Amino acid sequence: MDPFSSKFNAKETLTKFVVPDGDSELFESVDDLEQHLIQTNVELVEELRGLESQKEAAKNLPMGSAREASLARLCAKKGRSVTEPAVEPYKLDKHASDDSEIIARSGPLDRLEEYVKMQSRVCIILRGRNTANSFITGIIVSCDKHWNLLVRDAVECFKPSVRMKRRTSRCMHYKPHPYHESHYKDWKGKTKTILQRQLPFSFIRGDDVVLIKYSSQTAQ
Repeated sequence: MDPFSSKFNAKETLTKFVVPDGDSELFESVDDLEQHLIQTNVELVEELRGLESQKEAAKNLPMGSAREASLARLCAKKGRSVTEPAVEPYKLDKHASDDSEIIARSGPLDRLEEYVKMQSRVCIILRGRNTANSFITGIIVSCDKHWNLLVRDAVECFKPSVRMKRRTSRCMHYKPHPYHESHYKDWKGKTKTILQRQLPFSFIRGDDVVLIKYSSQTAQ
């Protein structure tokens, strides 16, 4: 009788084997069920007790000398000693701060420090009102880990929005560093306004910095 055969008939097979339905007893509590099992099936009760004792033994971990003996047996299986540290302590390298390794690093702060050291002219893109609307080209004099920058010989370019254009036009001629207005066309052919001014020094907050990149332009 192959139940996976194409000729298998489930109805015919069920009629050959008459299985009594039987009645299952209902117990009012778990204690009544346990008493019933003790009286009717002693072997099952012994197996359940054995499993329960194993669970209790697993919960109670050995302490003191018993714990050390258990660890010794476990380490012996792995070919190690109990006193051997699990992780080797960090070894300080006396040559870890060599200039060669500092130059080899290529993180953002390392690149920023390189710009300061080499006095390279960079372009710093800044955000304003949730959009990158200005940039400054200049030489970074100093910086910190929060990207706060001090820039010299800077040229600031600012793209005012439509709402800010009137307000900006009022103060563009203020001294000592007035703005100079110029126009250009974007990729859609629309005329845009850009304001420029020269700054001998400028402090830039790190929160406003979006991107810093090398600039091949020279100071005007």
